[in-house]
Amino acid sequence: MQLLWGAARRTKRRGSPLHQDLSKNPYAQPFTFEGSRNHGVLVIHGFTATPGTMLPLGQAVAQDGHYVRGILLPGHGTTIEDMQRTNWKDWYDAAFNAYDEMARICKKVSVVGLSMGGALTCLLAEHRPVHKAVPIAPALKILQHGSRLAKYFWPLVPILPGRDKNYQDYLFDYDVCYHDTPVKNIEDLNIWPCWRSGI
Repeated sequence: MQLLWGAARRTKRRGSPLHQDLSKNPYAQPFTFEGSRNHGVLVIHGFTATPGTMLPLGQAVAQDGHYVRGILLPGHGTTIEDMQRTNWKDWYDAAFNAYDEMARICKKVSVVGLSMGGALTCLLAEHRPVHKAVPIAPALKILQHGSRLAKYFWPLVPILPGRDKNYQDYLFDYDVCYHDTPVKNIEDLNIWPCWRSGI
């Protein structure tokens, strides 16, 4: 309760964050590195993030000669308004469709995902013949109790203001993501199907 009420007050002071548009940023775009189709690697970014956050990892894997694809999940990499029009089903479908496409052209497919992308990686490993699954800090459970109230408060507090992040200079350009968090989509994390399946 206190978290969301404080967010409402901060949002009023800061003004609307909905005009942030990431669509022109090259690091917000999907990426593909051609390589051996014997082993493909699917790379999945996290909640409110973009493929740019996973690009250094994708480049490193590609240097070993693998075919690598980093996808952009629906509602990400454009505007928060776009994200508010999506939900977990859209992200789930996008990840599974990307895996199925890669499986048609590669003999084996591994999956690497960060945070929410890590949760999708776990789901793919449960439902698809993933060669190797690498979930990095998978978002399998939201520990903040206030997040359970998201479905009641998001019409009143649609956005949680973000905080400034401190990164090493060489990583800053890659961290293309929404600065703020759409509260409606926090609710989507709370009904994440992998929790229902007991992962």
